Amino acid sequence: MFLKRDWPHAFKNQLSWALVPLLLILWYVVPPTRAIFAPFMVAIVVIGTIETIFYERKLSTFSRIISVFLHLVLLMPFIPFNRIFGKGTNNDRPLKKQSIIKSGNQQEEKKPKRVQFNIQDNEYFNNNNNNFWNLTRFNIYSFAILIVANIVIFMLPYWPYYMCRNTMSIYLNLTVIALWLYNFIM
Repeated sequence: MFLKRDWPHAFKNQLSWALVPLLLILWYVVPPTRAIFAPFMVAIVVIGTIETIFYERKLSTFSRIISVFLHLVLLMPFIPFNRIFGKGTNNDRPLKKQSIIKSGNQQEEKKPKRVQFNIQDNEYFNNNNNNFWNLTRFNIYSFAILIVANIVIFMLPYWPYYMCRNTMSIYLNLTVIALWLYNFIM
């Protein structure tokens, strides 16, 4: 995926290699925690993209594109797929050879099955509070995680990033607090 000469610079114990998959797994496995981790998913995208583009000078262009794309994957859960692709999908495929039944000397056409996925009544998929602005509102658990994240940034015994600790903490706090303030104002 990354060029071999970029390995020492791309994989040097950065936290996003563990946080991105962990947050995506938590997003889908434990839906009640979505509002807790949503602001930090956006913050990881912002910080990772800014660091990749502006701070990491040793990466090739291809590796930068891959790194930005992998950070942007964290925004996928916020995309409302059920609004984009409709509330239910129908399967209207043309008949194939296998769908023609021979009975005696005549051929009968089998009617195609109409499959419709109903996700409207499913609480897991159709949660009215499951949009971006409701998920990124202030809550006490997100505030606690913001404090813990700042402590981790300043107390981490090694620092694998090109961006300094203070700058990363500023980007984290600005991103999360800006989301909270925008939700409060709007």
